Amino acid sequence: MHDRIFAMVEKELRQLLRDRRSLVIAILLPVIVMFLYGYAYGGGTQHIPIAIGNLDSANELSVKLEELILQNNLFEVKKYVYSVDEAMRVIENGEVCGVIIIPDGFYEALTNNGVGYVAVITDGSIPTLSEAIQSGVRNILQNYEKMLLKSSYLKVEQLRMVRYGATLKNIDFFAPAVIGLVLQTIPVSLIAVSIVREKERGTFEQLVVSPIKTYEVIFGKFLAYATVSILDFFLIFSIGKLFFGIMIRGSFLEIFLASLLFLIGNLGLGLMISSISNSQLQAQQANSFIFIISAVFSGLLMPVQALPKAATIIAYFIPLYHFNEVLRPIMLKGLGLGDLAGEVMVLMFYALITMGISIIMFKKRLD
Repeated sequence: MHDRIFAMVEKELRQLLRDRRSLVIAILLPVIVMFLYGYAYGGGTQHIPIAIGNLDSANELSVKLEELILQNNLFEVKKYVYSVDEAMRVIENGEVCGVIIIPDGFYEALTNNGVGYVAVITDGSIPTLSEAIQSGVRNILQNYEKMLLKSSYLKVEQLRMVRYGATLKNIDFFAPAVIGLVLQTIPVSLIAVSIVREKERGTFEQLVVSPIKTYEVIFGKFLAYATVSILDFFLIFSIGKLFFGIMIRGSFLEIFLASLLFLIGNLGLGLMISSISNSQLQAQQANSFIFIISAVFSGLLMPVQALPKAATIIAYFIPLYHFNEVLRPIMLKGLGLGDLAGEVMVLMFYALITMGISIIMFKKRLD
């Protein structure tokens, strides 16, 4: 019995060694993933995009506090605001994750009463960053108080305001990313593996000599797996809403349209993978690689805004990241597709590119 088992092990290893493409992927995949993951998450949270509103900038103590904020590596000041209304607006538009406001009269309150207040407004739709901003400001104020204590006893307190986060649960933040991951992984895997399976069984070659036209083959497969994927979308969305009460502030129709656009791009990606894969193993390896990279750089594990700058550049090339940047504001902020035109255009470009390339590659394979 042992001889038969060892013979089977030897056979599988020999087969893997002959399949150079699968062997290279099997060796390089964990190396690449570990390097990317370590680089993206090894440095901790930093460079969170914020805005500052120093409404008491004529006084030295206010300017000194602003300087401490600017010097802190946790934050990256993207904008300056000059009113609370403007602060709310830049958060609602997604330009920053938080706003630190030094109010008018800060210097007077600090010198006359011994207590000053700083307002911190954060985007509660990203709970991790909201808490990080509040914690970061608390540390800055502690250092600021120590500096002030050299001359007198003064205290600065933080007034916190969270936009969108009053009733937000953890699952509300993660739900859009999970929906996106399902809409990516299942369609890519289904359509890629099914076509490669036909190649292995020899039924794919029968399509070449059949009267079926190329576009009919592509459209037939596309429609079949699009139907399955749409059913998956409604299933996971229903479970999230009925069992976990996920928040939906925006239009369900716009959520579906954005998901459909993303799905088309993923089906095109699956067709592309099937065109370059010679075995089901290769197709699954390619899908696994895409899955892992998407999970790391899409904001599923940690908000992309908290990653190092170079890592955010990688995220911009991940379709799932852009899908999250569409779905999350619709679900948690109540925004519409018109408010997210830039990200929607990226998803449209993704769908056009993957479908266009896959049709060309698929047609070439059939011919």
